[in-house]
Amino acid sequence: MEIILSLFAALVILYICWWKPIVGIAVLTQINLIRAVVSLDLNDICFRCVNDSDPFLGAIIPLLGFAVILIKLYSKNKKVNFRLGFIDLFFVLTIFTLVYTTIFSADIITSVIYTSKFLLLAFSYYFIGKTILLNSNQPDKLIIEFLKTTLILGVVLGTISLILLLYEGGTVNRLTIPGVHPIPFSQLIGFAILVIISSLIIDKKIFPIELGSIMLRGFLFVYLLIILFASNTKGILLSVFIALIIMLYLKGFRVNKKLILLMTIVIIPLVFYVIYIIGYDNLFERLFKSLGDDSVNHRILSYGESFEIFLKFPLTGSGPGAYDLFGFLPYPHNFFLENIAQYGILGLFINIYFIFSLILLFSISNKSKKRNFIYSLLFILIIFFFIETMVSFTLWMHKGMYISLGLFSGYYFNKIRKNRVLPQEKSNFLKS
Repeated sequence: MEIILSLFAALVILYICWWKPIVGIAVLTQINLIRAVVSLDLNDICFRCVNDSDPFLGAIIPLLGFAVILIKLYSKNKKVNFRLGFIDLFFVLTIFTLVYTTIFSADIITSVIYTSKFLLLAFSYYFIGKTILLNSNQPDKLIIEFLKTTLILGVVLGTISLILLLYEGGTVNRLTIPGVHPIPFSQLIGFAILVIISSLIIDKKIFPIELGSIMLRGFLFVYLLIILFASNTKGILLSVFIALIIMLYLKGFRVNKKLILLMTIVIIPLVFYVIYIIGYDNLFERLFKSLGDDSVNHRILSYGESFEIFLKFPLTGSGPGAYDLFGFLPYPHNFFLENIAQYGILGLFINIYFIFSLILLFSISNKSKKRNFIYSLLFILIIFFFIETMVSFTLWMHKGMYISLGLFSGYYFNKIRKNRVLPQEKSNFLKS
């Protein structure tokens, strides 16, 4: 039965990729959550378990989906445009570093596998996301469709997690789709929350997204916020908070009377009511007892070890994926420290160039924020995922950040290609 469901899910996903590539890439970004739903065993629901890797839905179908998208773009345009830019240089530097340090790795086989995962299951998201936007005559519309699709996935998968929790009849420390680590689940929920917040506070003239009435959006915000708290993922909560601060800065700290009224009468009372019903301890105990949490203590230990590995192998690092040969954890749960530990001085160059890229992205967003908030929102999403990379996951797992970078790069160069440079940009996106 599971094989039949997997085949059916695969066919549906490939059809979506052909029918509407931007929706397809949004679905593929959440493939780990989707395949967990497909493989659910209702007789053995385990929220603390992580499924074994699934080469079919986890790797083969995404790669086939990318191929379908490229074929669709070529069949529609008779060619596929791609333009190199400053973000591409980050990936060129990273790929060169991975290949070079693999040669000198302390575990060559592991490094080859790690590098292959980055190329096929991480960089590919950036490449496809950028290519879709570059080959579109309606980039604004595609960005909105991507955001809406991700929001829908957040609501649907969040609801499934709650239904399964009720079906099991128990309680869990960290809500997720059974079989999936809470981090990717909470990443999706945090992403969806940022989309809802942006629809509430950003002027429709510069961010034309329609998500129903303000009451419906207020309800969805509370609903998703509670699910996010229930996932008990500290890094994502921090990411959402910092992303929201940046959103408010780029938007401008202006008071929206309707939003203040909604917050006062509906959202805040509802949040406190739901917290009361669920219980303070269930939602916040893990969050506020972080100092005694082994996950935090182990990360702090690995931070020091990362510098030790860098000093031991300054020219080559330990090699891609070979951190655990010298460190306490499999990886240091920090994007910058992993780079210097595994790639040595080249990893340091990657870090410096990535910071430089973020500064350029912020400059573009800041200059266009009063005419086009899509740049700003894409930058906010990049920061949202980037903050999480500083406390969890390893390089090839950061596809949320890579797809956001790809969409920003594709959107930016699409506008340039059509001679719609930032200072001359029009704010009426409804035409697209």
